[in-house]
Amino acid sequence: MTTPVRHTDDAVHTEAPAAPLPVAAPLGWWLAMAGAVGLLLSSWMGYPTDADGMWASYRATIFGTLGVLALLALKVDLPRLPFVALTGLAGLASLAWGLIGEDPTFIVVTEVAAGAVILAGVALIASSLKDL
Repeated sequence: MTTPVRHTDDAVHTEAPAAPLPVAAPLGWWLAMAGAVGLLLSSWMGYPTDADGMWASYRATIFGTLGVLALLALKVDLPRLPFVALTGLAGLASLAWGLIGEDPTFIVVTEVAAGAVILAGVALIASSLKDL
């Protein structure tokens, strides 16, 4: 004797909607990396070699290196939030030193622009909270 099979047509087949592709976080990573590398390159090439320019170059190199290393740490399997915060602090420090420092115009523009770009990138990275 065979077991009768019941066919139910009222079963609803639901499929999970496809998650949207993360766009903001990778774009923010590239934007912040461009700002940090731009700060590094400008600190190596554009700053004057007198005493004021030398110290500004050291400061910009530290902020840029800190930003690059923190951004690279976001690509490995480590907690993301501390490195996003560290990148944001590097951008904020660059922006603040550019605004309050008594440096030549080129240095002020370079540090303010790089700090603003890094902070914009960090804002895009932080906008996808589930990735943090």
